[in-house]
Amino acid sequence: LYSLYDALVSINVPNDKARAVVDAMERDMATTLATKQDLEITGKDRMALFLAVVLAGTLVTYGGVSLFVAMFVLAPMGQALFKAADIPNRLLPGAVMLGTATFTMSALPGTPAIQNAIPMPFFGTTPFAAPGLGIIASAIMIAFGLWWLAYREGAARRAGIGYGFEPPVAPGEAAEDPMVRERATA
Repeated sequence: LYSLYDALVSINVPNDKARAVVDAMERDMATTLATKQDLEITGKDRMALFLAVVLAGTLVTYGGVSLFVAMFVLAPMGQALFKAADIPNRLLPGAVMLGTATFTMSALPGTPAIQNAIPMPFFGTTPFAAPGLGIIASAIMIAFGLWWLAYREGAARRAGIGYGFEPPVAPGEAAEDPMVRERATA
């Protein structure tokens, strides 16, 4: 991108404006270009996209990154994937939390989560205690969580809801809605 900056400056674009163009392109590339490769790998298979977000969350939190930071890392990637596949945006927190706050924090053997590290001296265990049970519990959590995401996405698709907002309500229907009428008169 520095060659772009040099090209803009060479045609007498002011330095601050050339820098703004390069910065804008870098921001766009950070959230869009990485996910284009992801989409080539997964296609628009919704289950594969859910799994991509879940596994990305798993890798981030299993590597020791806090849940709070992980959400800010995964949300832009997930939004780009969900938008490209027209998956409702309201399912993104569930997909991120499935990968970051369920099995990686409680069941997966060796997890660095604090709630597992605190009782280790008391019980005399290691982070890898009960690996069989942990793997079974992790598999159950992943399977149920992916099933739930697919179920809710299917229901949204049947209702005509995609990535954007809920379908608009006709003015006549809104006027007859008791909650709308109550709030309009308050």
